[in-house]
This record gives sequence, structure tokens and C-alpha cells, in this order.
Amino acid sequence: MKYIFVFILILFSLLSFSQRSQSIEIEVDINLIPQEITNSKTLDIEYSSKERYFILWIHPDSSYKPFKQVHFQYLGSARSAYNRKTKTDNLNIYIETNGEVGEYDEEVEGIIYKNLKFSELGLVDLSKLKFKRDIKNNQLNKQLNKQLNKQL
Repeated sequence: MKYIFVFILILFSLLSFSQRSQSIEIEVDINLIPQEITNSKTLDIEYSSKERYFILWIHPDSSYKPFKQVHFQYLGSARSAYNRKTKTDNLNIYIETNGEVGEYDEEVEGIIYKNLKFSELGLVDLSKLKFKRDIKNNQLNKQLNKQLNKQL
């Protein structure tokens, strides 16, 4: 029984590590996130004893402790950010813009979505932020609606 517990613990650690190697690491002021959110364990938040601060993890997919659009309001507690995949401070969170397409930005049906950097986070309305998956889902929904309208 003891070995099964150790095996499960190791397996969970490996899953967590593999998720985090492609994730965005955000240093947060835990006092600015409501206690019911931190207690509920819905977000992937951990204390780094090495760095001596709390880290909020945003994972590339929504399968492990998903960071949802409703959680964008807590990004105001961020102190710094690091995208482990791109090795930049790009958050992989997008906002519609009129500018030109940058290296990490997305363009969908003529609409440009800027991939925000951590330093730009305080300059935008957090309620207008979107994930890449949301942008792609909106594009698919528009295409499906067009097909349905043609059939009617």
C-alpha cells in the first residue's frame, strides 16, 4: 500500500512537471486573490520556497486546473511573468487590436489579436482578454453559422 501511494505521488509530480514545462509562470500577491479561490484549489497556485513567493500557473490546455476567462480579474495581483515555452514574458492571452501582426500575435479573419506581454497587462481592460482557444472556437462557430445559413 505504501508503494502504491509513493507511485501515485511520483506520477502526479511527473504530470505536474510536464504540464508546467509548457506553462506560464506568474508571480502573484496571494493577498489579492480571494481566499475562497485559493482554498478551493481550482487554480494551480503554489508557494515557491526557493523564490519565496506564490506562483500562479497558466497551462496551455484546459485539462489540468484550468485558468478560465473568469479568472482574468486575478491577473491584477501579478508581479512578474515568464512563459516557459517561448522564454519571454508573453502571456498567451490575447486582446483585439488594430496594430500590425507581431511574432506571437494571431490574425483570424482579418482581426488581429495581440499576445499580451506582462508589462502591457495593466494597460488593458481585463474583461476583454481572450485565450487562443476562445479565438479559434469563435472562428469555428462563425464558419458553422455561415454553413447553416447557406443551407437554410
